[in-house]
Amino acid sequence: EFIGDDWSVEPLTDERIHELEQLREEHDWREWRTKILESFAPHIQHRTPLKTSVLLWLFGRNDVDNPAGEIEDNLNVFVIGEPGLGKTQVIKWAAKHLPKTAKGSGEGSTGVGLTAAIEKDDFKDEMRAKAKLIPKMHNGYVAVDEFDELSEQDYSNLLSILSDQEFDINKAGIDETIPADVSILASANPEFDHLDPHKPKTEQIPIPQDTVLNRFHFFLFAESGFDDDEKNREVNESVLK
Repeated sequence: EFIGDDWSVEPLTDERIHELEQLREEHDWREWRTKILESFAPHIQHRTPLKTSVLLWLFGRNDVDNPAGEIEDNLNVFVIGEPGLGKTQVIKWAAKHLPKTAKGSGEGSTGVGLTAAIEKDDFKDEMRAKAKLIPKMHNGYVAVDEFDELSEQDYSNLLSILSDQEFDINKAGIDETIPADVSILASANPEFDHLDPHKPKTEQIPIPQDTVLNRFHFFLFAESGFDDDEKNREVNESVLK
C-alpha cells in the first residue's frame, strides 16, 4: 500500500512567519498543543499519547544522540498498541495530509517492496536497481504498519537503513548504494494482541531482532480501552468511521 502523492511544500513567507510569531506571543503553549492535537487526525478522538507520538516523529528530525555517540538527524518511533487504538487510521491521515510522508504495511509485503529490487529494463534489455517505498521518501518520513508481519530478512534489510540511512544492493552484477535517509514510524500489536500488566512491556514487543529495536529512539505502549464507557464509545465510533 502506498499513500501520499503531493509532496510539494510552500516556503514560509516573511509575512507568514510574522503571523506565526504573533500567534505564539498571544497564546499559551498549552493552548497550542491542544489545538495541534485536535486538528491532527481530528476524526480519531481521545488518543492524545498516540497523536503526540506521531507528531514527535514528524517534528523530531533534529540531531539525536544515539547510544554509540553518533549524531543522527532523524527520529524513529515505535508504537505498540492493542487493536482498536486507531493506529492505522492516524498513520493514514498523516501520510495523506503531510508532505513527503508515506505509509507501507508489513502485511503481505516484503523488505524488497519497502527497500529496493532488481528489475529488468526491457527498453535497455538489462537489469537495474529500482528504489521502492523507503528510498523514494529520502529526506522524508515512512510509517510501516503491521511491522511485526515482516520476515527476518526484511528486518535485516531495514537495519541497514535504520543504521546508515542507505541501502546496498549486490545482486545480478549490480553493486549500488541507494540513499534512504528517512524517519521511520513502526506500529504493531503486542503479543497476543493484549498488553499484559504483569509482564515487562519490553518483553511484549513482537519483533525478534534486538538490533532492529535498538535503532528506535522512542516507544509508546498503549492500551485500546478507557475506564470511561463514554470515551470508549466515542473512540470506537471514530475508528469505525
